[in-house]
Amino acid sequence: MLTTQLNVRMDAKTKPGGDQALASIGYTPSSVVQAVWRFAERNRHDKKALLELRNLLEPAERNQEKPKQSWVQEAPLIYKHLLENMGIENTPAPLQQTDEELLFQAHLEKMAERGTFA
Repeated sequence: MLTTQLNVRMDAKTKPGGDQALASIGYTPSSVVQAVWRFAERNRHDKKALLELRNLLEPAERNQEKPKQSWVQEAPLIYKHLLENMGIENTPAPLQQTDEELLFQAHLEKMAERGTFA
């Protein structure tokens, strides 16, 4: 079996306690990383399972540290994640037009449909 090496950096204060906790259930740091990678490989097409793993592994403190964004700021990311979860690749770039420009374009299209503008 071919192997590869993975180097990980972590807080020096975290490692001893983590090593001890993992040893108490029969795991080494390497076996934990291998288990996570095997899970990811088995579930590479199951975005829901991968997201559940991420939610399990991510500390709650990290989620709370992020400043709240308005829905306008979060919308492009929500859209991107939705498409990723649906397995849609090569997502289109978000619109770079302002609301006023989009409204003006919609008015022009409606006028063209009615034949009042060419």
